Amino acid sequence: MANIDVDMFLDNSGELDFKPKPVVVKPGDTVRWKSDIGDLIVVFPKDQNPFTVHKQFGSAKGNISDAAVVRSDLPKGKSFECTVTLAGKVFTRASGVDTPGS
Repeated sequence: MANIDVDMFLDNSGELDFKPKPVVVKPGDTVRWKSDIGDLIVVFPKDQNPFTVHKQFGSAKGNISDAAVVRSDLPKGKSFECTVTLAGKVFTRASGVDTPGS
């Protein structure tokens, strides 16, 4: 099981970007998000939630969010989109996490 920390930022054109890219997860992995440019909120739709708990994951500028644990029953080869609010700017249908395989 991996612990994955995702750093979120804005690219030169003001669009959302992140590292690592893509965020590839397997069951049991944990994911946390952070940003050094502003407060951050990450929300996955309830019907497309890849984690064991459905909640809003957030952190203040420079801090890291609570860990999200990847569900054990995730389908392979799937992408999960989310909504990200970074420094007050909302990005819908953002790339969230991907599962390997097909």
